[in-house]
Amino acid sequence: GTEDIPLPEGSEVSRAGPPPELVSGGAIFTVDIVQGGSQYTRAYFWKQGVLSQVGGDSARFAWVADPYALYTSGYELRLLDTSSGSSRSILGADYAAGATVARDGTVVFPSGLEIVRDDDGVQTLVVRDDQQPPDFPVVDGETVVYSGAANEIRLVERGIQTLLSGSRPYDVRPPLHYQVRQGWVAYTDTGDSGIVHVYTRDPTGAGSRRTDLNVSTWIELLGDDGELMVASPQNASRYFTRGASPVYVSSDTGRSYQIDGQWYVSIGRALLAVDTSD
Repeated sequence: GTEDIPLPEGSEVSRAGPPPELVSGGAIFTVDIVQGGSQYTRAYFWKQGVLSQVGGDSARFAWVADPYALYTSGYELRLLDTSSGSSRSILGADYAAGATVARDGTVVFPSGLEIVRDDDGVQTLVVRDDQQPPDFPVVDGETVVYSGAANEIRLVERGIQTLLSGSRPYDVRPPLHYQVRQGWVAYTDTGDSGIVHVYTRDPTGAGSRRTDLNVSTWIELLGDDGELMVASPQNASRYFTRGASPVYVSSDTGRSYQIDGQWYVSIGRALLAVDTSD
């Protein structure tokens, strides 16, 4: 069945930041509120029928990895554990943008010329670039992937750096251009033809190209086992790929999910199971 979550009066779901997300036992979302000619955001956590405000006025969610959610409140970056309802500060007053959290609660964020990771309050240096500030890191265990100089996609693992894809004239950011999950890394790269393809690096470090379409594709979701849902704005289509030949699933409206190994696509209020059998 479905259940409606009432929005606060005078608000609507914000289009800035991540969309509403299911988390342990509930959902989180950011709303825009207009009052007295002023507009601001609020972050909310809905669980077991109770809607609670997270942070103060101007708070918004920045990144979600169930059961954890990063949110900003003023200039402070905080981490919410939705399973317990508790939160803690990651950065006090100098946070800008680009932080993400993994499903084990590890946070990575850019800080000047460095990327820093926070493991339960202990912060350590991941990488430093004296030429150009690294940005938009994502983390899975010991693996951190980030956007480097000239929009390269780089990987750093136990202090060793690897170039995944070369420079591009536009920003590369997660989740469209790279994701990490359960030892897998998915990333995009542009070939000589100018078409953007999706590649993966498996837990052993072996890489392979996963799309062979004649249109550019971006990553929608990387599954636990390296399966992928990708999308192409050029033909407004969504594809599933287990190997190197994507299979058409639907238009690119809505979102895709993987829950306990089963793939789903939500379109409007409908949640549709995807048959990925050969």
